[in-house]
Amino acid sequence: MKIAFFSESTADESALKIIVRGILQEEIEETNLPNKLIYRSSSHLDRDLPSVVAALYYNSNADALLVVSDSDDTPV
Repeated sequence: MKIAFFSESTADESALKIIVRGILQEEIEETNLPNKLIYRSSSHLDRDLPSVVAALYYNSNADALLVVSDSDDTPV
């Protein structure tokens, strides 16, 4: 399965790859996001998500997009 990951950090993405692989019980192939952002925050995710969805839909062969964001400096 080809999955694109979009999150605030590469550390989050690394952990998610392990979790998703365990849940699906199959090897996953990462699909790179077009124009991958170097610096990301929750506000960047909100702003850039529509562009990422459109870019993946029209310019990739991803089967799924996994988006993860957390709340910065706020209680859970």
